[in-house]
Amino acid sequence: MQSIELTIYLPFSYWLDRDPETGAPLTRPDGGALIPYLRALTRELASLGPDLEGCQATSLRFAGGYLSLLDSDALAALMAAVHRSLALAPDLEISGLAFPGALDMALLSQYRNYALGPLFFDVPSLSAQECRRLGLPNTLLALDQSVYLLQNYSMNNFGLTLPLGLPGRDQGLWLHLLGQITHYQPAHLALVPTAGADFQEHPALSLFQQGLLDRGWRLAAPGFYTRAPRAPRCAARPAAYVGVGLGAPSRLDGFLTRNTWDMAYYLSHSADYRQLIASVREDRPDAP
Repeated sequence: MQSIELTIYLPFSYWLDRDPETGAPLTRPDGGALIPYLRALTRELASLGPDLEGCQATSLRFAGGYLSLLDSDALAALMAAVHRSLALAPDLEISGLAFPGALDMALLSQYRNYALGPLFFDVPSLSAQECRRLGLPNTLLALDQSVYLLQNYSMNNFGLTLPLGLPGRDQGLWLHLLGQITHYQPAHLALVPTAGADFQEHPALSLFQQGLLDRGWRLAAPGFYTRAPRAPRCAARPAAYVGVGLGAPSRLDGFLTRNTWDMAYYLSHSADYRQLIASVREDRPDAP
């Protein structure tokens, strides 16, 4: 049986317009858009099932947007659709993205029941001054509350995603970010390039990265640091993966495919995953 990663893309963000991983458009979270999208995901998963009979998911990754948008009933329904669609490894790793402040006790209890981890917090910046200067959401107080909740549930397998490429970061700001990360003590840190950002990072970035190593984090994959004895499977993309959702890429059976970026088309054609494929090309050793 072939091992794969299953990635479910949730195209919703409070501050980004594009998914840094796929380039697909992201929209602001809206209850009216979320419900039909979740139904479409369920239909796409069902249509994939017959073609995934020889596959087993060792990793289930919720990407693009926020797993924390799903209430307990919605998450249970989506997980049931996953179980119906393909075999899952006994040691399945489930990872997802949350927006600081969006967690409550009911969700955390459900996450613990699913043994979900790592859970990453989408943090636009760890500097209140940088948030004001760039018009980014200041999530620091909400992050304090979420980390406190996790600690109460003994859920220490959490991470932070921190964008690269934001303008105006000097040495002082990079050192401040390092101090903030040291304060929160995440198990993992993902440095994520943002679409359309300025990638001429300040030379102090290298000092920041060395500071992470000096404080006990280690580089597990490009841009991914961990303090865990074993890096999570989500740290690096496996050889074979299947994506569902808007703009989702897949790599399987010698081909690379990508779903449509058109939300209206996705919602109306999700019952047949073949109709969602916007691009397909033969896999090559040098393909991403």
